[in-house]
Amino acid sequence: MDENRPNNNNTTTTFSIPRASFTAFRLTYASSESISHYAKVLLLGRLPDIWSKDSGPGFLSATSHFAKNTVRSKFRSATKTISSSIRSASNLKNEGAAPSIRSSIKSSRRIRLSAPEPVGLVADDFVLAEREHSRFVRKLRHFATTSKGRAKKSSNDLRSRIYNAVLQKYSVGEVLRIEKMLIMTKILTSNATRFTEDDPCSNRTYENWKEHYVVLRKTDNKIEPLALQFYDIHSVTHDTKSVPEVNFRLSKDVNAQFYSELDKSISISVPQKGEIFGYILKCHDQLSAFRWLHFIKQALGDVMEPYFRVFLPELNVSIRIKVPESILAKSLEPSSNMEISQLEHGYSVEYSPLITYIKECIRTILDNQSNEVLEFLNHTNWFCFRRYDRLEWALNNSEIFFIQNQLLSGQHFLEFRRIGNSSVVSSSATGTIHEEPIPIEGFLSRLSNTSGKSKSLLRTFYKVSYFYTCDSILFFTKYYRAIPPTRDPKSSAGLEDDQSEIYEHSPYPVNKDGHISWLNKDSFHHHDELALSELERRAQQVVKAEAIIDLCLVKEIRAVPHTQLTKTQKVLLCYFWYSDTSLADDKNIIESAFEIEMMNGSVVKLQAPNRFIRDQWVSKLSAIAQYWSLRQQSDLRRLLLVRNSNQNVLNIPEFVDSNFNFELNNLEYQHSVADPRIHSIESVAMKKCILMSGYLYQKSKKHANFNKFFVILCPGFIILYSLFKRSKATGVWKDNSLFEHYLTIPISTCYIYSGTSTELDLLNRQKDVDPRSPGRHSLPRLYADGWKSSDEEAMRCFTLWFGRKRKITGREKAISSYDSSFKTDVSLRNSTQKNPGLTKLIGKLGFTGKSIVFMTRSRQEREIWTGKILCEIDRFAKSH
Repeated sequence: MDENRPNNNNTTTTFSIPRASFTAFRLTYASSESISHYAKVLLLGRLPDIWSKDSGPGFLSATSHFAKNTVRSKFRSATKTISSSIRSASNLKNEGAAPSIRSSIKSSRRIRLSAPEPVGLVADDFVLAEREHSRFVRKLRHFATTSKGRAKKSSNDLRSRIYNAVLQKYSVGEVLRIEKMLIMTKILTSNATRFTEDDPCSNRTYENWKEHYVVLRKTDNKIEPLALQFYDIHSVTHDTKSVPEVNFRLSKDVNAQFYSELDKSISISVPQKGEIFGYILKCHDQLSAFRWLHFIKQALGDVMEPYFRVFLPELNVSIRIKVPESILAKSLEPSSNMEISQLEHGYSVEYSPLITYIKECIRTILDNQSNEVLEFLNHTNWFCFRRYDRLEWALNNSEIFFIQNQLLSGQHFLEFRRIGNSSVVSSSATGTIHEEPIPIEGFLSRLSNTSGKSKSLLRTFYKVSYFYTCDSILFFTKYYRAIPPTRDPKSSAGLEDDQSEIYEHSPYPVNKDGHISWLNKDSFHHHDELALSELERRAQQVVKAEAIIDLCLVKEIRAVPHTQLTKTQKVLLCYFWYSDTSLADDKNIIESAFEIEMMNGSVVKLQAPNRFIRDQWVSKLSAIAQYWSLRQQSDLRRLLLVRNSNQNVLNIPEFVDSNFNFELNNLEYQHSVADPRIHSIESVAMKKCILMSGYLYQKSKKHANFNKFFVILCPGFIILYSLFKRSKATGVWKDNSLFEHYLTIPISTCYIYSGTSTELDLLNRQKDVDPRSPGRHSLPRLYADGWKSSDEEAMRCFTLWFGRKRKITGREKAISSYDSSFKTDVSLRNSTQKNPGLTKLIGKLGFTGKSIVFMTRSRQEREIWTGKILCEIDRFAKSH
């Protein structure tokens, strides 16, 4: 991004890099110094011989080889998922990303939809069509007269424009768009103009969530040229249905809008069979939801204005910008390179045409203003859509940005604000500024098991594991699953022996002027691939972790004298690390143990390869634990400050703040405040391999109880870790220093919905009504850290939905292929009928799926989790 505004007196160097590169994506949302800082990692200690050389007796060598090969095959699918998520982030087409409707249809052999034949017209149909045409012309003339010619100049009849410009290329019955969606059907018992989560109307559920193919077809009616159809077709089979389950035309009686502004579910209300049906359509990702709703609204005749009203909250300024058609047309032109200007400090990068135009308009309007304005313009700023206290950051994509402005302008406010620097935190007691420490990783020996005991089954517990940190979490996994960063031979040249055991890996080396050393060189592609592979490596390590330690719960990290170690532990250290048991008397080696004491009194005892590396682990882990404890307190203070500020500004109680979407409208909360560090841009920029982490409550069945887990969101997966171990005799919780792996959930094929849509997944537990406020069922809650909330239960929940696999396929295809190839070989054909080949279990549409419900502490946390999960799901949409 623009790290500093270019000065006319400074000489800049301009060059270009591939727009599809990973580095171009990262420079779009962050400065070069920020990218370099987050990409660094510190490798502590040497590699143990048991990992690097597979040394030792023959059975140890064979076991190590077998374990490594097993891990490679086991995590191969996870590696592909992570690679798809991370690599798709840089493949988003910023210009020319708006494909034609015909090219946006996913051609697939999995389904076949029969196009309906044109219907023959009778004389009454021509009379009806002529009458409808006359009525429409009279209405258009009346509108043109009252608008004093504005309608004639702007050609405001969008239905005719769509039909003439786009739909005339398609024949009757041809499919314009098709996509798999999750659909819930409701019957509206009141005639409501808006069927949304914010404006609930009396309704009853007609059909629960089911997965269908949603098809948009061209009809033979020029007044209503489009029809929406829902098909129930078995995926990966050749089953077809000529008649859809639901079929209606996009007429003036149809209303469409977002049902939930958070999860981007679409609501469509349609009069059918004497009743009003409300369909809630949940697309797999946000990008598809934006495109579908935008196209449907155009078909329904909604006017799309090319105006952007931008708010600058730090300057208390509002700017209205009209975008010319030439800029919109330029946004559709493909561009393969990104232009970068090297400034005196940092870089200035080229954005998509629409964002570049709006940013330049803002600079032109605010130029030559006060020092406060100039200081604001010289910082890293970006566009976001604010709704009450939630921020939704825009993508560097002209098409999506334009559609977002059209669809969200009614309930959101487009803002141009400074991106918060979340890597710096200050201590509230001393005022000291703390910079986020560099993550560390390396091999350590575990001297205590998961229960904190040094002996297991009367034997000394000793395991070599690979430890690594990310944010406030210390991960560890088995040594043969480890993938340490690749050392650069030049980095350790000329260093002391003990210092060479510390290696700082930096894929983006920068100088004092904030310039990346290899950005404008011939080796760009090589270094860009290395940086991308490094983020993939760290994400894979997170998925492979068998347990974690929450460093925010650490009480003390201290060294352990060698006198407290057993002789067995000393010998095993020298054997596994140095392949030489005679070193067991060297104090520089055996004086290497330390322990982590948790707040609940449990202890984790670890051992480094030598004293120097032990001291490094103790000091750096202590710094990381201190920083993230302060960071956690700072984030809580910011949440409290934002909530208190909104309550004071709007003069509302705590209950209204917790359930603002039911209690306030957009005119009331336009003066509310939001914090860019709470809803940060990190999930869009993918600065780290952990996008979100924290404590959540989870259940897999409606009538089950919620259980508390530590949850991590990383590229492609949500990982759950159990917090407690129970006694096998009494079932009582035991103090545990480690959180062991419980469940890994892939999110590449799931749907997510939140808020009132989760009510069917919950039990009606809060039956008591507040006599002072009838209709409220919220239970005020007070947490140990001081946070209070009065949210309804559904407003704290979000659900992940997966399609169930209910059909076996592949047998018929295998039989037909063998029969066609070996017609003459009767014995072979009979054998293939008995064993036709591989079959697989596939998803079957039209059935209720598997849902996993998560509950947060408050509405604010639910919005943060839902937004970041949707942002991660969008990456898979970009790659397909």
